[in-house]
Amino acid sequence: MDPETNKAINLAREGDGDAIEWLIKSIQDRVYALAIKMLYLIPDAEDATQEILIKIVTKLGGFRKECSFVTWSMKIASNHLLNKRKNLARQQFTFKNCEDMIIRDIPDPSTKEYLEVEQELLVNEMRIVCVLGLFQCLDWDLRIVYIFGETMDINSSEGSAILGITPANFRKRFSRARKRLRSFLINNCELFDAKKNPCKCYIQSIASVKNGFINPKNLQHVKYLGHKNKKRDIALQLQEIEKLSRTAALMKINPDYAAPEIFIARIRKMLNSGKFKILDNVN
Repeated sequence: MDPETNKAINLAREGDGDAIEWLIKSIQDRVYALAIKMLYLIPDAEDATQEILIKIVTKLGGFRKECSFVTWSMKIASNHLLNKRKNLARQQFTFKNCEDMIIRDIPDPSTKEYLEVEQELLVNEMRIVCVLGLFQCLDWDLRIVYIFGETMDINSSEGSAILGITPANFRKRFSRARKRLRSFLINNCELFDAKKNPCKCYIQSIASVKNGFINPKNLQHVKYLGHKNKKRDIALQLQEIEKLSRTAALMKINPDYAAPEIFIARIRKMLNSGKFKILDNVN
């Protein structure tokens, strides 16, 4: 563990509020991104992230430093998210449902003209939402492994420590998830094969605006896209990637989510209330 994090943990255990906030800031974006990819809906992700961060703070006294603070925090996060699956059974995403929802008709010319100014933003929003939806098509156990391995660059050694499985099992699940996603993308996604596939981001974005699925005045995801992706269209980047690597590249188009500042304010309020103790588990 790096000295700065180790020092912050020791100070946090003594009740230092600044150290606690520093630790939370060091992992909240990662937790929030994982929650969004696992749960799809931003309100659900925000609620889960706040619950996870509170757990991390209240369990800090029991952290034995046998792994990195990030690994320990992500273990708490993954356990929390996996335990939510029963409450979120209402979300029934399948690859078949996604395929059935593909719009194949050319958009109305008047609609094109109306959306032309903001079309690039809408298309990128549609791509991000689509990728999030595809994550949901995977079973929970495959989904979290794939998100860790493909989009967060967590290797099988660290991933197995987080999830409490063997490295071999992590790799097996990752391979299964990648195979299922690749099969869908090969047969449907324009970004994988523009000439062959029916799903066109431009068409889907217009249809999503018309049916109210995307609000062009309140885009939820594209605002997080990094400066690099704003200056260069995602489709152009993918065209330069060999097809064998295109699945991974496509599933990484999600932005680097920044957790809302409200999380820190709420945790500060929680600590000041005196209702939560982080030292109870310290030996």
